[in-house]
Amino acid sequence: MPRRLPSCRRALTPGELSEINRVARTCGNDAVLDALLLRLHTETACRRGGALGLRVMDLDRGRGLVRLREKGETLRWQPVTLELAAKLDEHATMRGAVRPTDPLLRFRDGRALTSRARPAPRPTSSASSTTTCAG
Repeated sequence: MPRRLPSCRRALTPGELSEINRVARTCGNDAVLDALLLRLHTETACRRGGALGLRVMDLDRGRGLVRLREKGETLRWQPVTLELAAKLDEHATMRGAVRPTDPLLRFRDGRALTSRARPAPRPTSSASSTTTCAG
């Protein structure tokens, strides 16, 4: 059996996570969606496919649960804060998800978030063109 190399993975520090969230809230094309995705991943540690696969019926707002469909056809109910559950529900409703099978995560124009979808470019103004998000 091959020898397993030691992992160099580590958890993000609170400061690193705060910085990532700050940049996402201020520099993306859709700060609301970016912040919601980061919070979902922070609370659930779900994979990208689990987040993209969320449907309206996968949210139990009252109990603070999301049903994730992940790698290997794995289904699991994952607890989230009631606040995040409410934000996910509001997001879906405000962006046009109405049927139980509708994708939960959506761009501002109502299109479902997918691994291939690209949002429309953010309009730039002379004031925003001088702002950088690098630091």
